[in-house]
Amino acid sequence: MIILFQLKSGDKVIIGRMKGKIRPGDKIFKLSSKNQLEEAKLSYNSENIKLPLGCNIIAKKGKKITASVYVCNHLKNSLYNNISVNYESNIIPVEAIKTPTTKNRIISQLTKTTDTPFTFEKINIEMDNNIFIPSIKEINEMRRTLLSQVENIVISRIKRNNNDLSELNIDNLLKNEYSSSLKNVNSSIKTINTTKNISVYLNEIHSGFDYTKLSKEYISSIYIPLRHFMNKNYLSELKQITSNFKTYIYIPAIVKTNYKNILKHSLDNLIANYNITGFIISSLGDFVLLDKYIKDFEFIGNFSLNVFNQLSINTLTSLGLSKITLSPELNIDDINNIIETKKNNIPLELIVYGNTPVMKMNYCVLGNSNKCYPECKMRCRSNNKYYLKDRLGFNFRILPDNLQTVTTIFNSKITCITDIKSNINSLRIDFIDENIDEINTIAKATFFGNKLEGKQYTKGNLYRDV
Repeated sequence: MIILFQLKSGDKVIIGRMKGKIRPGDKIFKLSSKNQLEEAKLSYNSENIKLPLGCNIIAKKGKKITASVYVCNHLKNSLYNNISVNYESNIIPVEAIKTPTTKNRIISQLTKTTDTPFTFEKINIEMDNNIFIPSIKEINEMRRTLLSQVENIVISRIKRNNNDLSELNIDNLLKNEYSSSLKNVNSSIKTINTTKNISVYLNEIHSGFDYTKLSKEYISSIYIPLRHFMNKNYLSELKQITSNFKTYIYIPAIVKTNYKNILKHSLDNLIANYNITGFIISSLGDFVLLDKYIKDFEFIGNFSLNVFNQLSINTLTSLGLSKITLSPELNIDDINNIIETKKNNIPLELIVYGNTPVMKMNYCVLGNSNKCYPECKMRCRSNNKYYLKDRLGFNFRILPDNLQTVTTIFNSKITCITDIKSNINSLRIDFIDENIDEINTIAKATFFGNKLEGKQYTKGNLYRDV
């Protein structure tokens, strides 16, 4: 469900999974107010202003790395006086066998503060020579913990004055330290791009669905797998979609030789019969396969191209892509870093909803288990759904491509980061079994950046390190 931002007496609230000994009748205490916390954050953050911090780190061989963070003392506002926090990590440096960990490597991890209201002005590192840190990315967790502690101290100081917040002159809190003025208390904490393009990928086309009811208000374009254009049973549904939305043919990650031949003979007719805007490119081989179309159609790079950095963006842009989908393995720090350091104008897209494909198999799992070979009667194209169950009881959805005898296995959980705070150009939402109403609801939540709540959702790698 979508989280409610304002509640009245008598409203019902559904809470996700909770740990601990919780019993009916236990008391529930309200610890914070969203509005009050946002007002508090405005006292030390704005679009262009970040709170300057200093950091001291001690890294000695055989001992846990310790760190302390403090607010730089040149700030005149008493709100930030004497703020200092300490942290002892579980990271223990060892003797380097080949390449020692450098101070610059640690600083690189520490300074990834792009999505926070903080910046490091001073970093002092005291470390032994020739040491190696086995888990350098644990520095990220140390940074997040320290910054969270600083943030909580500032918020708690403002909340003590919260009896009459209207008299708190937030506009002038940092005025003496910076030339830029803060926004008023009704402004958002961080300026986020509000012009959102929502792309919808339909893994499955369902006969009988009225796709004219898809919301044009929130949905900008639709991606459809190539295999559906080869099936005459979907003629009506494809006409509905291609007549009302910018439509792209989604080329599969695996394209077998016989499929290439079918594609070469059928593609011109498909383009003539449907209003096609472009293609979703899933591998470098697709550039060769679709070479004659690149001048007249848009080419969008799929997530399977594994875009992790600026170098891959530049290379793919030079090949003629008009948009690039970032890897779903990136975390929020990496995503924001790519956006902020991007040197060209190519739009970037991020998948924020859907069951992520976890495996592509170069044969038909159902055909192998049901002994459909050598004559496939396409029984899998019924309304039945197929899953693999793991040892923990989780069901992983299976989608067969009987034209190629290829199988895709999807994650049991739905990755859902519709509330992501980022200046990404385009957001993509993937669907398999959702109906029209569900698609529209999720598209709307994505457009407004609302969070979806439920046991079926996961944040994926958004707050993890690859």
